[in-house]
Amino acid sequence: MSQPFNPNQTQVDEPPRRLFVDKDADQAELVKQLGWFGDLAAAQAREKDDPIRKGFESRNKRVGWAYLGFLGTIASAGFVGLALGITAIVLLSLGKLKLAGIGEAAPSGPFVEVFAGYALLLFSMNFISIDNLAIKIAMLGSMLVFVVVAFYWTRFRGVSLQSARDSFGTHMGRGLIIEMLCGIGGYLALLPVLVIGFFSLLFLRKLLGSDASHPIQEMLGGEARQVALALFLGVILAPITEELMFRGALFAHLRRHMPWGLAAVIVAIIFATIHPQGVAAIPLLACVAINLAIIRYWRGSSIANITAHALNNGTVMLFAIMIAQ
Repeated sequence: MSQPFNPNQTQVDEPPRRLFVDKDADQAELVKQLGWFGDLAAAQAREKDDPIRKGFESRNKRVGWAYLGFLGTIASAGFVGLALGITAIVLLSLGKLKLAGIGEAAPSGPFVEVFAGYALLLFSMNFISIDNLAIKIAMLGSMLVFVVVAFYWTRFRGVSLQSARDSFGTHMGRGLIIEMLCGIGGYLALLPVLVIGFFSLLFLRKLLGSDASHPIQEMLGGEARQVALALFLGVILAPITEELMFRGALFAHLRRHMPWGLAAVIVAIIFATIHPQGVAAIPLLACVAINLAIIRYWRGSSIANITAHALNNGTVMLFAIMIAQ
């Protein structure tokens, strides 16, 4: 039977309140609901000399310094890029900055064929889950082989050597070093476009509840050989194959039928959609792709946009490694 209400009673007896009734269960639930903040609360509930708490605090310091370093680097690069971007606009308006353009694929059919084959290979690899590292490396290497075969397939289908080189961008331009430096400069000059894409990513992540992370991030926190494979994939394989296929074969094909700006946008949308990060990442990836197309159209040679692509992926992956390890 419940006790009658006593208006003079000033204190109601309650059971003692504890942070964790069942430590393991409650901490697991806290981490599940709050993520990193749950980890922080759970770690702070432990003794100061607890190894788990010390490890968490040590990792927090490393992540904090990584964030500061990353933001500092981005801020510095942003200022340099802004200056380069303004300079490029002025030179372009004065007619002192020339756009090399890209070769228009003629006939364009073979370039559609090789891009379709590349897309099919890419999709098939996304559905294959293999734990054996050697097999993974062999599969990834097959993409580089495919690019070489694709070039010679266009030759077999009647495309002249000069047209194939211009369409894929497989020529030296003004030289390897100059083209690589132009790729870095172009990437920095176009950073403001990436800022727009980044804020779009933050908005869509919150709206859709998606983390928009790439599956490769799981490899960055693993063993050294997994990290090495991830770096090979992100900094070497992806820039070479994706640039030669997207900003090479597909871009050249579309350029034959429409203005280069419209072709760049269409290629960017396809490029962003084909990646596995999800809908939230599409605007950011599209901004990256448009920047790469601008660099390709500026230089003509794919060396510049491959370099810019590698710089973009390498920067993001380095930051992810610093946090994950």
